[in-house]
Amino acid sequence: MAWFSVIVLILPLLILLAVSCPMIVLWPLYAVIILAVDYYGALGLLISSTISVLWIGVGTLYFIPTWRKRLVVSKLLAYIRISFPHMSRTEKEAIEAGDIWWEAEFFKGKPNWETLFSYQTPTLTSKEQAFIDNQVIQLCKMTHNWQILNDLRDLPPEIWAYLKQEKFFGLLIPENYGGLGFSPLAHSTIIMKLATQSSTCAITAMVPNSLGPAELLLKYGTEEQKKYYLPRLATGQEIPCFGLTSLDAGSDAGAMTDHGVIAYGEFNGEKTLGIKLNWDKRYITLAPVATVLGLAFNLYDPEKLLGEEITLGISVCLVPTHLPGVEIGHRHWPLLLALMNGPTRGKDVFVPVDYLIGGKAMAGQGWRMLMECLSEGRGISLPALSAGGGKLLYGLTGAYTKVRQQFNVPIAKFEGIRSALAEIAGKTFMLQAMRIFTVGPVQEGLSPAIASAIAKCQMTEMARDIVNLSMDVHGGKAIQVGPNNYMFPSYLHTPIGITVEGANILMRCLVIFGQGSVRCHPFLLKELNIISEDNEQTLDKFDAILLPHIKFSLSNLARNILYTLSAGYGVCVKSPKAVNKHVRELTRISAAFALLTDVALLVLGGTLKRKETLSGRLADIIGQLYIASSVLKYYTDAKFPEHHKAYVDWSVQYSLWKAQTAIQEFLRNFPNRIVAKAMKFIIFPLGYRYARPNDHLDNQLVEAMLDQSAMRHELLQDCCINVSPHSPKRWLEQAFNDSITLAPLLKRWAKMDTSHLLPEYTDYDSKVNAAVENKLLTEEEGAQLKNYEKLRRHALTVDEFDMTFKTVLTPPYP
Repeated sequence: MAWFSVIVLILPLLILLAVSCPMIVLWPLYAVIILAVDYYGALGLLISSTISVLWIGVGTLYFIPTWRKRLVVSKLLAYIRISFPHMSRTEKEAIEAGDIWWEAEFFKGKPNWETLFSYQTPTLTSKEQAFIDNQVIQLCKMTHNWQILNDLRDLPPEIWAYLKQEKFFGLLIPENYGGLGFSPLAHSTIIMKLATQSSTCAITAMVPNSLGPAELLLKYGTEEQKKYYLPRLATGQEIPCFGLTSLDAGSDAGAMTDHGVIAYGEFNGEKTLGIKLNWDKRYITLAPVATVLGLAFNLYDPEKLLGEEITLGISVCLVPTHLPGVEIGHRHWPLLLALMNGPTRGKDVFVPVDYLIGGKAMAGQGWRMLMECLSEGRGISLPALSAGGGKLLYGLTGAYTKVRQQFNVPIAKFEGIRSALAEIAGKTFMLQAMRIFTVGPVQEGLSPAIASAIAKCQMTEMARDIVNLSMDVHGGKAIQVGPNNYMFPSYLHTPIGITVEGANILMRCLVIFGQGSVRCHPFLLKELNIISEDNEQTLDKFDAILLPHIKFSLSNLARNILYTLSAGYGVCVKSPKAVNKHVRELTRISAAFALLTDVALLVLGGTLKRKETLSGRLADIIGQLYIASSVLKYYTDAKFPEHHKAYVDWSVQYSLWKAQTAIQEFLRNFPNRIVAKAMKFIIFPLGYRYARPNDHLDNQLVEAMLDQSAMRHELLQDCCINVSPHSPKRWLEQAFNDSITLAPLLKRWAKMDTSHLLPEYTDYDSKVNAAVENKLLTEEEGAQLKNYEKLRRHALTVDEFDMTFKTVLTPPYP
């Protein structure tokens, strides 16, 4: 009877809290339940009386605000003021910049999946598709990686001219300003396709369309600035670069020593109110060839010529690089690639104050401007590069394992190889889903600051995984540099994506959860804004937001317990039947994440900001929830095709396992061990329930990868593999296709015993000829085998050089 009474007391409370029952209903209803249990006396007088007194105390504090504020709220306000440090201006601007999107649902602990599946799916226009099918393909045909990387260490003049002629630098500039006016999806697809042929060409086309003068002008420029610069940028008459990073100011923009001082000076022979600039920037892509420099610097007005403020803050202006004092032309050499990347310096460069992007009104607004414009680079360009690299290696690595043999069988038959192939396949599918998903909000006009940071961090890391696994599979062929090595450009440029637009360590440890929790949490930003005030209304405001926060936290706690008790079946969600199981599991992880977030903020307060490894693990959970959401959205938008199913199952299982690992590591390292053990008991009382996808599921992915399947066609449709007749990628793809077409013949040939015809050491063609002469093969079959073997061997060729490395000795394919 006692156990039954405990259940009667606890279960209704959990359910009422989980469904967010209003307190005015919850309190009297639960009081009746307590009285009923008291009446039967199953728990004993002392326990029953204690529960009754506690519940009366809860009701008293809730329904009598004066007592609540004096006894609870005032003390909690004082604790939070001590625990959470004051935010700097740049930190506050970064947090408030941009928009929140789907990632905010994870902080609620109960994502609205109907919202996810209702998001508009971006599509290409016929004009955009025609540009991809024609101009982009033509550019890929013109591009020869070895010439760019080894011979020229630059794009050849004809490619620079073609990029300008076809307005590759003006993809996003509206047509009324002389650009192409393409959508973010078109931008993403164009860069992705170029990346499968030449990363140098892709990055060169990408940079002017990402964070830089064009985007800043479109959003903040004056009409005069737009009319002058945008048409010139679109046609390449002006080559832009953007200077942000300097010696001690990369992620920490507040430490920037590059500065400008408002002063009068002479410009074009006239006395002009302007800015005297000094800077020393590095790592600036296109700086060596730029004609106009977008410059971020700290602006000062010591003579108060613009107003009463002396320190105006980070600002952005346009600096023509021909002005006296501007230094460009030197190059960095990023990982031996041919990118135009280098330093730029300026000494007492004077420009009119009207060269500030947006004019005088935008003085000091630069950091906010930059943060709001990061979505294009983080959410579009770098994910496009990652997806392109992943797709290319998905196709080529699968093909390589099909035609490369050991022990007289394709290496694709070996389980160790298949395990690597499965991860390449699964992560390539994830990359495609995330690319389309993250384009969505940008296409709708949003600037999803946190979502784009998640996409950038997770997608570039997955691309690195794919490259490393592909290198392992290719073995010796991948490390021999030369025109026949299609692997080494991908291997070289991958760390660049990891590093730029906010290094991934920064993204993971400081931005995704650090800024995301403040911006996306339903209450935290409002609470931080309130505690920064100090007036008569502060306590009342804090009290007004504290009660919903407490109710939110208790609701999350109750849901976690109910989800655990029901083994996940208590999760009620609205989603398509085909994905309902996955949605339930992801909701459970989201509830756990929301609970851990509130507990960490309560226990650690502002010190959580300095616990970067803990923040990083919470960021990992968000990342995996975001990946899985994008996969389910991609699957749903495609109307649940059968060839997606194994890839979707693998992807969601992998994300759940990785999210669970992050939770496990978070709890194992949480400083308050009692709280950590309590959270572990609430979330995973019976042990950790998710595992990496099993071998059977791995093999399903690999089988689709090694055949001319619908999935392989889907993932490779935007890849440049067959565009050049002399490309080693084309030879490998043709050998792969022939290995499938000739599979029955190759299988019969492998089993055929020709030892009685010729010695074992006889060359391949002679053996085939002998088999034809002895009627073991037809002449047509013999010709097919010899042609296939010639193609296969050439596809597997590694390069040879003379002793000076100046002459390639590898013979071309006839």
